[in-house]
Amino acid sequence: MNDYDIEFKAMYLQFFKPLTVFSHKYTHDLELAEDVVQNVFLSLYDSRNHLKIHSSLKSYLYKAVYNQTMDVLKRESRKIYGMNTNEMVQEEFRDPMEEAEFEHKIQLAVDALPQGCRNVFIMSRNDGLCNKDISIKLNISIRTVETQISKALRILRERVYTILAFVLLFLAMIP
Repeated sequence: MNDYDIEFKAMYLQFFKPLTVFSHKYTHDLELAEDVVQNVFLSLYDSRNHLKIHSSLKSYLYKAVYNQTMDVLKRESRKIYGMNTNEMVQEEFRDPMEEAEFEHKIQLAVDALPQGCRNVFIMSRNDGLCNKDISIKLNISIRTVETQISKALRILRERVYTILAFVLLFLAMIP
């Protein structure tokens, strides 16, 4: 083990847990938060020969974890709402009526979001606007946009998983 590896291990041990807690505040999923932090450290280690950090190491790590967390949440939201829903629905449903009912329940879950949260979420997912554009259009901060999207994803994840659990239970009862 060279000096860099020893320093890297010490940095990893010092920051892994607090960074995981930080990511978990957004993901509400401990395993996902740990994966995010692991990926940041892996990326940091892989780019060690050419990486230049212009701020404090702690600031850099928190910003990297935040950015990686937001990327993961954005990908997950597309899975929940739109992008991969058809694939999931095709695997789980044998009947087009069941599929239509499930998609209807997802839309009801979106419609049941608090109005501000729903508007931001729809502008992000349906209209394809970036957070900056949404913040300008609604005259709110980018941080508020991020918070509203995270809130929407958390609520939808809970509701969609509940709906899917009932559907799967129902399907399991059918011979």
